[in-house]
Amino acid sequence: MGAISAITIHHSGFPEGFRATGTEDAAENLRFILAFHTAPPPDGRGWADIGYHFAIDPAGRMWELRSLQYQGAHVKNHNAGNIGVVCLGNFDLHPLPPEQWAALERLIKGGERYLGRVRIMGHRDIADEATSCPGEHLYHALAAIQR
Repeated sequence: MGAISAITIHHSGFPEGFRATGTEDAAENLRFILAFHTAPPPDGRGWADIGYHFAIDPAGRMWELRSLQYQGAHVKNHNAGNIGVVCLGNFDLHPLPPEQWAALERLIKGGERYLGRVRIMGHRDIADEATSCPGEHLYHALAAIQR
């Protein structure tokens, strides 16, 4: 992973938008993402693990995914020293629930207490290809904490 200097925020972005607040619903959604990330092409990405380090579901629960010991696979060509956080939902379609936003703020503030000041950005800020990720609603909300 190397020295951590950034946290990149994503949304899962599925067309139907994930809005369920049940624990099992979130776990099932994360298993789906894991299966896609680890399945061999053409059905998946063929990665060794899920690409993100953390997930936050609509109820505000934080999920630890890939260990911070290992580099993520969440922004092509920009993963070294970069923590990947995915917020479950499609934030081009829906605003972020307040519980999910509060959890994201806690995660970022907690990370900075441990890591020191890091760059906070949306996926689109450093993606090599055009993307709306982390969605319009979440991207504009990030301005309050982005640097």
